[in-house]
Amino acid sequence: KFRLASLDGVASGGFGNVVLIAADLPPTPDRNSGGLRLVNLIEIFASLDRRLIFISSRKKETFELVVGSARERERYERVLKDLGVERIAYGPDGGEKLLRSHGSKVGLAFISFPHVAQELIPMVRARSPWATIAYDMVDAHGTRLARAAELQGDAEAAATAEATRQLELTCARLADLTIAISHEERQAMLDLEPMLSVSVIGNAFQAAPLEGPPE
Repeated sequence: KFRLASLDGVASGGFGNVVLIAADLPPTPDRNSGGLRLVNLIEIFASLDRRLIFISSRKKETFELVVGSARERERYERVLKDLGVERIAYGPDGGEKLLRSHGSKVGLAFISFPHVAQELIPMVRARSPWATIAYDMVDAHGTRLARAAELQGDAEAAATAEATRQLELTCARLADLTIAISHEERQAMLDLEPMLSVSVIGNAFQAAPLEGPPE
């Protein structure tokens, strides 16, 4: 079982006291369980007395389209800021700029989703070569897609599933630690690559109240 003490050890693994959290978009904890999980993890990092920064791999305008307005974007940004996140950057250019200014202080990079990890891990290695990189799978997308393709007898979908699985495996190999959301998904990764370091952080968190949208 992945315990708070283990998370503390990971957060203390690098030379800096800054934790970089990265995902495709800022978390929306009142809309999906993945967002709630990430908010709770950010809260844990904050409790460990770390400085926090956040990179969204997608642009600010994309986030506004997803949540419906600039005001909703600001509401979710406020959630991060209330948790102690000092800086929020959007898109590849914003992420690169933030790493240029804060990379020397990053001790841990916690990166969610394979496509985000594929993009950001090289940037983090270049700007924060001493940082511990934790790749958070969020979901074993490749395994899930493969099962669906097998049920449907869809060769094209099976090829997509295999490409996704290979991307996940590549990210796990590039990272120092891989995070799965279940012991079954952890074992699936170890079956592919027994030498990987894989821990489990589940998706079962209690919902926390979130301030409603602005009037």
